[in-house]
Amino acid sequence: MKFYIPNSISSDIRKKLGYVKIRKIKVITHPNSIKDECLENVRSYIANHQGEVQFGWKFSLLGNVILRLIAHAVVKKENNDLICISPNEDLKEINFLPDNSIKNMIEGKYLPGKHLSLIKNKNIKEYALLLDKAEKVKFELLPENFQIELDRINSKASFYLPTVYSESIKITKMDEYCYCGSGILRAFCHQ
Repeated sequence: MKFYIPNSISSDIRKKLGYVKIRKIKVITHPNSIKDECLENVRSYIANHQGEVQFGWKFSLLGNVILRLIAHAVVKKENNDLICISPNEDLKEINFLPDNSIKNMIEGKYLPGKHLSLIKNKNIKEYALLLDKAEKVKFELLPENFQIELDRINSKASFYLPTVYSESIKITKMDEYCYCGSGILRAFCHQ
């Protein structure tokens, strides 16, 4: 199983999160943009062009039981068009949930990420919390300490993986994207 980027998030999940509309945004990578430095990329772009920072979330799913939200900054042009100027794994567009409250969550250069359990299950929630912790340590620890702490977190997380896997199988319908992350409908992937 791996995280995958769905075409959409169900309206139930969006309502639960408090987001109404998903915006599809063109990715036009700026020549000076650096991967994983979206806020700095946007600030640099705006200094030389017009526009303002628009914060929001990129999202992906794990097994249809965990939603990963990664804060992201894009350029909001004067005509309210949004463009992503940061490298995004060769994507031509991204799904984006605008949310300017992110600016209150920034720590230094760190834009937050969060993982949410989409089902009521204690082990899934614990696994999501460990994913949050792993996301945060890469910005908090020196490189020489990062791998040690990440290995410790991954060791704890491995206890919860069987539950993530079994619950993913249970809840994923045949007409939904497969829980494995292939991007293929389950009916044509894992039956």
